[in-house]
Amino acid sequence: MRTVTLPAVDTVLKVLPESKIHFELFDNLGEFTDKMQATKTGYHGENMREWCGGMNKAESLLACRNGDLSSVPIADEMMTQIEDTARFHTKSFRQVQDVVGGIPNVPAFLAGHPLNMRRRERTNSQYAPLVIVADLTSSGGISAKDVLKRGCAILALVRLLTDTRPVELWAGAELDCDSKYGKGSNFAIFTKMDTAPLDLARVAHFITHASVPRAVHYAYGQHKYDSPLRWAYGNTIHYEMQRNVGAESFARVLNPGGDVLYIPPIYAKDNLISNPTAWIKDMINRYGWNTDSEE
Repeated sequence: MRTVTLPAVDTVLKVLPESKIHFELFDNLGEFTDKMQATKTGYHGENMREWCGGMNKAESLLACRNGDLSSVPIADEMMTQIEDTARFHTKSFRQVQDVVGGIPNVPAFLAGHPLNMRRRERTNSQYAPLVIVADLTSSGGISAKDVLKRGCAILALVRLLTDTRPVELWAGAELDCDSKYGKGSNFAIFTKMDTAPLDLARVAHFITHASVPRAVHYAYGQHKYDSPLRWAYGNTIHYEMQRNVGAESFARVLNPGGDVLYIPPIYAKDNLISNPTAWIKDMINRYGWNTDSEE
């Protein structure tokens, strides 16, 4: 685990000059689970089991360790919708020389070279690595069912994008700290998921089940940072600020100078819930292959 404390980005400091972010970054799910199990806290919403998706902290951490595939069919269905309704290509093309093909290579033919035809061949993209940062925080009025739906959309996106480029997935929660840590300061507890290859069962539970943020991360934030569990930077007024600076903020500690896709918390309306297929297509068009292009 890495612990890093940084001042907030400049945009935030203009409004909240004392603001800092206390990052706790876990290299894998095993490390995260060990730490959370060793931290003796209750869990947020002790009497709100349904709000936490039907699991308490201990049960959720057991699924983090052993995995749970129950949400995977929902993500599979989203992937099927993308593949069935869009001209979605997960490979690029290159021209190769061969003994057969659709285009003659006249100079090679005249020279007597046996590889005198050209054909197109699908090949993996050479896209740069992409870091996806998924904030699993959600407004208290968001149901566990909608948290599940949103998480499945993220899972489907990750599985589709890994066909086009290397993907590094970090997931966790960012919320405010007690004011003694600096007015407008946050804690950000994020864990790196295994994506190469994808540890499907454990990643699926972590990013789709409401108990992970609500029963684990929130409880840890209350215990470690005396968090009142408000939005990052202090209150709802600053929610849009969090959305706008999230990629810049996390890029400093996860992928300096690289490509970061930041998925902010759920506040009210969220396209990941209302129209997950459209959201997935939009993200693929931005960060993968265009779903509407011809071969």
